Amino acid sequence: MSDLAVVWLKEQKGPCVFCGDETTVGAVGWHLEDPVGVACDDCMVDRQRILGDLLLRARAVDNGPVN
Repeated sequence: MSDLAVVWLKEQKGPCVFCGDETTVGAVGWHLEDPVGVACDDCMVDRQRILGDLLLRARAVDNGPVN
């Protein structure tokens, strides 16, 4: 089982737990194990390619264009 998930956040929960980059709201990556918290798009793709790609597609539809 993966230690990453995609969740929907109404407010920003801080920087990426892996690299410290700024994160956003809406559909975001979430790391379920230590350190628990939000993961930026790049770290999601690097760590879990398929789930990261799905996140980018969800963000493009629900959150507007992917940067």
